[in-house]
Amino acid sequence: MNKFDFKTRSPYGRAARRLRLQQLAGSRRAFSHSPGSRVREAFDVPIHQLQIKPRPAAPSTESTSRPLRFLIVEDNRDGAESMAILLRAVGHEARIAFNGPDGLVAADESQPDVVLLDIGLPGIDGYEVSQRLRERYGDALIIVAISGYCTAEDQARSMAAGVDQHLAKPVNPESLLKYLATVTCRP
Repeated sequence: MNKFDFKTRSPYGRAARRLRLQQLAGSRRAFSHSPGSRVREAFDVPIHQLQIKPRPAAPSTESTSRPLRFLIVEDNRDGAESMAILLRAVGHEARIAFNGPDGLVAADESQPDVVLLDIGLPGIDGYEVSQRLRERYGDALIIVAISGYCTAEDQARSMAAGVDQHLAKPVNPESLLKYLATVTCRP
């Protein structure tokens, strides 16, 4: 168990992530229930919807207003599935791979626009995955590292491996979506 597993193994952490994703998606079903009573009342609670204003693209580039294809390469299943739910909730496609070798195969099969990549992966680490993706696709895809490894040295190593952006875990979903709204797809 690494030093970050305590957050993902806690039932409160999973519930909090699920609630946050539901908040981003728009509403939450709540239940009112008195101790000792078998009666529960259900009601919908309206919740603030995320408003992202994409930065205007240069005239010669394509805007990200179209749905993007994402590949999430993350060994933490809850984290990967939560990220996929978030991306799908805002209209994108998302595919998940749980280790480095599967991530490379999934990239070949799905031709993603954006790869969200953990660094500490089983099989092949994220640095190697990024290097291999750059060798295969050049600048045709955007690689975003989302990792617990977030020292200046880790970030420099990511950039040397071909990563476009390095974000520290836990990533704020709103910040990630705002960053992605500024991204233009490469030819």
